[in-house]
Amino acid sequence: NSVQLDHALYPDSPVFQWLVNLQAAQTNAPPENLPDRPKVASTDPYTLEYPVDIGVYLPEDAHWQNAWAITEALLLQFHDVVGLANVPFAAFIIPDRRAVHEADWQATLDEYGDLLPDLRDADPTAPASRLENFLRDSHIPVLNLTPAFLQWTYAHPDGRLYYPVDGHFTPDGHAVTADAIAAWLHDMGVLNAS
Repeated sequence: NSVQLDHALYPDSPVFQWLVNLQAAQTNAPPENLPDRPKVASTDPYTLEYPVDIGVYLPEDAHWQNAWAITEALLLQFHDVVGLANVPFAAFIIPDRRAVHEADWQATLDEYGDLLPDLRDADPTAPASRLENFLRDSHIPVLNLTPAFLQWTYAHPDGRLYYPVDGHFTPDGHAVTADAIAAWLHDMGVLNAS
């Protein structure tokens, strides 16, 4: 149901033209086929049984298989579009705060572990690792920030890279991210030391 894009709006933008063509090639949206969970616990206010993003840690159902397939296809398409402009394509992965701060993962288990027993066996670093493996298998340079973040949290047990409630970076999170990406780009020969 997005607004129809017009080729003439940005004729010199390859990305915009790609989006216009992609939109034109789409079929009508299929009827909703929502997964059984998370269930709607309340409609006023609208509340789910558990946050949608926790589903990525549960055993993969058809909904998540489809979500991963779409994500992977979009990354490959993005890679191809960038390649048309002769621009190198690479990715860096920002893990969820639950994969970095043990207290955040434990709080999730405390709140939803009884409702979702499979969550107790989950690895909070698995989604980032899965994405990293897909990108490497697709020969796309990738930096998974999880190891750098974990190294920092071990060295700063009282520090935070993410705010505990909304998951955005703290100033330290921004700094660690910038340092890790700069070092990675330098190691890849993209940046010169100066």
